[in-house]
Amino acid sequence: MPLSEHVGVARCKVPIRGPLDADAARLLATILRGLGNPGRLRILAMLHMAPATAAQLQLALRLEPGTIGNHLRALRGLGLITRASDGTFAVCEEQLDHVGWLVACRPSSSVSSRP
Repeated sequence: MPLSEHVGVARCKVPIRGPLDADAARLLATILRGLGNPGRLRILAMLHMAPATAAQLQLALRLEPGTIGNHLRALRGLGLITRASDGTFAVCEEQLDHVGWLVACRPSSSVSSRP
């Protein structure tokens, strides 16, 4: 069985074309580690749809304010989101295609979250 079917993302296309050099691989690994939290992925998916404030994200996702703040700081540190002067957060323009791919990849219902 192909790996993409095993992890349940067979309908997704990986936006990596060709081999990665060492620097690109390190950067990608850092981003993927940073996204290794369900809360961060949920925030990223919401911000992909529309900009939002921390308070709006907190209400929609039912996460604690401190948790939202930590996740937003981490996503900003990765360069995936920006914060406007009015306090709204949005996905960085140059990351829209990649973030769209990430949030479009949903596991199939037949795939367990356990290894």
